[in-house]
Amino acid sequence: MGLKNFTPPYLAATAAGDNLLQGVNYASSGSGISNFTGFLFGDRINFDTQISNHGKTAQAIMSRIGIPAAQKLLRKAIYVVVIGSNDIMFKEFEPMAMSEEAYMDFLISRLKSALTTLYNLDARKIMVSNVALVGCIPFEKDIHPVEKGSCARFKVATSACCTFAGSRGGLVPCNPLSKVCPNRSKYVFWDPFHLTDAACVVATRHVMDGDLTYMSPMNLRQLVQS
Repeated sequence: MGLKNFTPPYLAATAAGDNLLQGVNYASSGSGISNFTGFLFGDRINFDTQISNHGKTAQAIMSRIGIPAAQKLLRKAIYVVVIGSNDIMFKEFEPMAMSEEAYMDFLISRLKSALTTLYNLDARKIMVSNVALVGCIPFEKDIHPVEKGSCARFKVATSACCTFAGSRGGLVPCNPLSKVCPNRSKYVFWDPFHLTDAACVVATRHVMDGDLTYMSPMNLRQLVQS
């Protein structure tokens, strides 16, 4: 996409001044569409706060370059929303008692509200990822070993490369005592949750230049050029 650097995290000291004009990263590990999601992992910045933080960034940009220029910048910017997998993986820990259908409606409603807020903050080019195949994640395979389904891509599609506990390495995160596979390029997952570099390369190619099978109504390169 031609970017010289990664966008700085919102809480970083570098996310200020002219750097704001190059983009900001609001992501928070473990968070989800539901503000409750991820409590198992300790502190995290919930989705509502992430959206609120972007609103503060938009205000800061307006103060720096003026409202008309800020609106033009924000409307041509690319917004990438990758969220939802944690909500599904850890649904059983959600304190609200609701059916799976009701829970999905709840998540969709919250996501729709957040995207509407982004639009009202002048976002026009928004890429929203689908939820990953959660049932193929090593964590889920170890927690629910009887569940079946197709997870073909790479040679090793449901086991972690970096393993410590669990038949698929899904019970404990990668750590200094873990065993690492000899060829991570054959694995989809590096640890209980996250993709290997090799899998990320495949996913990125689909995101950048994929057809309607993977990206609808257009791929990211087309969105940038639109």
